[in-house]
Amino acid sequence: MADTIRTCIVLLENTWPKRGGTSELLYNFAFGLAELGFEVHFASFINRYQKEPLPIFRQHFYHDYARGECPSKSTLGITALRRLGQAANVNANVLRVNFDISFRRFLRSVLRTHGVEVVLIGTCWPAPATVAAASSMGIPTVQYLNAVESDSLHGLSLPNRLLAHWTEGVGISASFKTTVVSEEDKKILLRRGFAEEGLVLIPNCVDYRKYELVTGDQVLEVRRRLGARDRPIIVFVGGLDYPPNRLAVRRIYETIAPAVLREIPDAIFLVIGPNPPEEYVHPSIIYTGGLYDQELAAHILAADIGIAPIELGTGTRLKVLEYFAAGKPVVSTTIGALGLEAKHGKNIMIADQYSKFSEHVTSILNSPPLGKELGEEAKVVAKEKYSREVLAEKLALVLEEAVSHSRRIASRSGTHA
Repeated sequence: MADTIRTCIVLLENTWPKRGGTSELLYNFAFGLAELGFEVHFASFINRYQKEPLPIFRQHFYHDYARGECPSKSTLGITALRRLGQAANVNANVLRVNFDISFRRFLRSVLRTHGVEVVLIGTCWPAPATVAAASSMGIPTVQYLNAVESDSLHGLSLPNRLLAHWTEGVGISASFKTTVVSEEDKKILLRRGFAEEGLVLIPNCVDYRKYELVTGDQVLEVRRRLGARDRPIIVFVGGLDYPPNRLAVRRIYETIAPAVLREIPDAIFLVIGPNPPEEYVHPSIIYTGGLYDQELAAHILAADIGIAPIELGTGTRLKVLEYFAAGKPVVSTTIGALGLEAKHGKNIMIADQYSKFSEHVTSILNSPPLGKELGEEAKVVAKEKYSREVLAEKLALVLEEAVSHSRRIASRSGTHA
């Protein structure tokens, strides 16, 4: 890079470090960009959990619930948006972030004060407000889509899908480029009429190095706490208030666990994620709640196999990438492995009928060499195809191109972007 590029990632909610998903993906990319010399800012409508700043980034929060610093915005308009969201069964925060004019002023202040040259819109949800703020200052945007939220496979209610359809349309149409994580997502957007030249495939990334920092003693301690020193562990990871993950836990409880336990009675199903359900209780299913960073890595490494019985959703599953990065054998549905370099029988086992899915789980547990071979192949894929070092470089090229394009336009018009 010829010079440092100042970029700002805009989030609806900063849930780092308490949850995985989009926040974790974008922070992974941000770490990679910082290693490449970018100056990275985060501007978030809501900060849920992060109490201590990360020195490597400059973070700006509009509603900072974690630190008790929130603007007094209980105006009639904001109250009306909140009530409208509740009445229409849509995400009220999406309405608030896009129609709260003071947030746009906040965002413009961040961009102006820090000389931001390009904005990365984190998911479709804050796109209208972000586009309005950035375009008014001549700053280009790049739309990041972890999934096509408006697609029916994603499991959202119809009102939220319509809301996503609007925010996606604004973000994609107004941005220099839009990054998608899979060819399947790209095809969905092409069917909606968006130009192919505006869509760039950049898969989700994973930080495989965190698994290399976990010690054998830490893994043994996890197994000891779980009461599973010599018992096989099947792990599932995901936020359990998210419909596709909630349905997956139901499938584990009703179908997969009973089938596996008939063959391997001492097996443990380890379900990791916030908001565990109360209705799917079983002696062989352990809910840990949310785990993060090294603690999550240690629990995945303690498992013998990772599963992804996913029936809904677009994008790609971060949980499968985490299993790959940990070198674990994986059993998944077709949708769970969608968009990934996943080859049945080589680095993953895929089944959509849960009788066959359960057979794959028991076969791997009963054949350690098979599990070892699958896990080793999966780890190679994670390092070569999905590491943040590799994919941050691809994202950096898109951001650099956006800045160069903006500078050329400004030069021709005699203005300064």
